[in-house]
Amino acid sequence: MVPLAPRNLLLVELSERPSRSLRRDFRSEGFKADSAFGLEHTQNLAAMGNYNSVVLSGTSAQQLIKCLSIWPRDIDDNAMPVVCIADLTTDEEICVLNAGAAACLPTTTPFLEVLIRLRALLHIVEGFPQDYRIRELGIDPIRRKASRSGVPLTLRPAEFDTLLFLAERVGQLVTHVEIHDWLWPSRKFSRGRVAVQMHKVRRAIRDGRQTQLLHTVRDRGYLLSPRRPNRRLNSA
Repeated sequence: MVPLAPRNLLLVELSERPSRSLRRDFRSEGFKADSAFGLEHTQNLAAMGNYNSVVLSGTSAQQLIKCLSIWPRDIDDNAMPVVCIADLTTDEEICVLNAGAAACLPTTTPFLEVLIRLRALLHIVEGFPQDYRIRELGIDPIRRKASRSGVPLTLRPAEFDTLLFLAERVGQLVTHVEIHDWLWPSRKFSRGRVAVQMHKVRRAIRDGRQTQLLHTVRDRGYLLSPRRPNRRLNSA
């Protein structure tokens, strides 16, 4: 993935003092990172600072939603992605996402995964096309929605991220290692883990009775394409 230019980031901690190590880690990756503690401090910095991304840590969905509501903008426009870090139930996560968060991650998420997710969201805001169209499959990276033949697809966040990763490289072979490093950068490589994830994506985009779009290239990886891979690719 091509490194992004420096970004203005606000780190918000609603339960305890912001982590200096987290701010240091983001700064080492090219972000201009400031820290805020509590709602009032966050509101003051939000009013004065020109931030284009936020990492928001809290202990409850109610706490996160209240903080999301203070931003002097319409966060539904996705102009400033907010990544929330908290241990939430599925229903709580849905409420936080509906309140304007771009992503919710558990507190055990390694820094590298938070970094990659934030960079991907910024890349979507600043450079992705309006959508991808691969035959009857449509992918909208801004709204994080996909459909096939006009029928909305049910995709979990990781499945959508995988599909979008492949759509960026439509017609190109993507190896098992590339997919694994994108989804699980801090975990030891497992081809089985990739195979399970790709099975979920293939099932979600309903390759069954329609033209197959997601192809397995034997012992090498996967290909998202309206055409089957040629024999040379499969036998290489």
